[in-house]
Amino acid sequence: MSEEGALSPRQRSAACALARARTYEDAAGEAGVSVRSLYDWRRDAVFSEEVRRRQDEIYSGARGNVRAGTTEAVRALRCIISDESANTSARVRAALGLLDHAFRLWEYDDLDQRLARLEAEFSE
Repeated sequence: MSEEGALSPRQRSAACALARARTYEDAAGEAGVSVRSLYDWRRDAVFSEEVRRRQDEIYSGARGNVRAGTTEAVRALRCIISDESANTSARVRAALGLLDHAFRLWEYDDLDQRLARLEAEFSE
């Protein structure tokens, strides 16, 4: 760690690699540092926050891609469901998948509203 909590270029590179990699070994190889260094740096709050920030960027991009394909996916499922010439099991799986995701969306929205109410109560 350099002075004033700033990360060195090697640490920034390692944080980026760690955010993307499946294992510490993969991240260490990509960043050109030892696995031990990664474990040591991970105990540092500034380094850990940088890893988290980079993971959030990656997940944000993935969520955007999923969101972009949602309308098309629902349209495809609806076509399968309404296609009477389609295999019955395919129609049932499509319908169940659509219902499952609709229910999950409702659950997430409900939880989000409940959490917002609780946060409002505690902030008062």
